[in-house]
Order: sequence, then structure tokens, then C-alpha cells
Amino acid sequence: MIMQRWVRSHLASWSMVLTFSPAPVNAEPPAAPADTRSVTDRIGELKPVPADPADGPVRKLQKESFNARLGAAKIQLAAVRAGAAARLDLTGLVDRLAVNGADLEDKPADRVKWFQLRVDALREQERMAKSRADVGGILQMDALLITAARADAEVDLLRLRDSLKEKK
Repeated sequence: MIMQRWVRSHLASWSMVLTFSPAPVNAEPPAAPADTRSVTDRIGELKPVPADPADGPVRKLQKESFNARLGAAKIQLAAVRAGAAARLDLTGLVDRLAVNGADLEDKPADRVKWFQLRVDALREQERMAKSRADVGGILQMDALLITAARADAEVDLLRLRDSLKEKK
């Protein structure tokens, strides 16, 4: 139920986040080395963004949001690793954390890693959701909503990569 509300509330916002023009049909995204670490390992390695007195009000709030969400994600990650919490809640935190991280990047090319983190988190969640739906652990509808969220995340990542290729 929590994931259902989360997916519904975020699907609309993600569909409006990026409005890049499509790339040529034969275009390939720039090759980037694949990060083979798990999403949980990557989250565990993230550091808070330090405050800077020169930051404007928006930048200060972006950093505050990122740092708060990172702190929450690390607490949730510890609970998941201890078996005391569901990984589903961690995926929701990672999704918004990736948005916050991308917002803090000055260059569009630096946003790719955050969009990839979002895709990877949703892929992991999708695999678990499909197996749980197959045995009746969750509703099939919830598994399908996670698949839709993953597909949306991949579209956003591809659009970002395509826009970077067009600028070259």
C-alpha cells in the first residue's frame, strides 16, 4: 500500500522532470563504465554535502533536502540490513535522493550517475516485486507499478544521455 501511494505520487512528477528533444534514431548513449556495486553499497558510501556560506537560498535548501534524505536512507539501509525493515521503503528514499543529488550537479553530464542510481534501485526492486507477486506476497498491480516506475526512470536516463550527445 505504501509503495502504491509512493509510485502514484512520483509518476506524475517524474514525467514532467525532463523535457529533452529526442535523439536521432541511430544515436547511442555515451559509453559510461558500469558501476557494479550494489545500490545499497553506493548509498552507504555517499557523504553529506557541506554547507557553503556563499550558497543562495535555493542551493541551501537543496543541500538540506539531500542531506536529510541521505541520513534517512542510511538509517533505513541499516534497518534493511538488520532485517528490521522492508527494502521497498529504501527504494522510495533512493528515488528522491537521486533527484536531490542530480539537482545539486552543475553540469548535465554529472547528473547521469544519479539517474543511473535511480534506475538501478528500481531494477532491484522490480526483480524482488516480480518474485513476490508470483507467490502472492504482493499484489500483481503493485509489481506492475514498480515496473512502470522503472521504465519511466530508464526513459529519463536515456533522454538525459541523448541530450548530452546532442550538445556535443
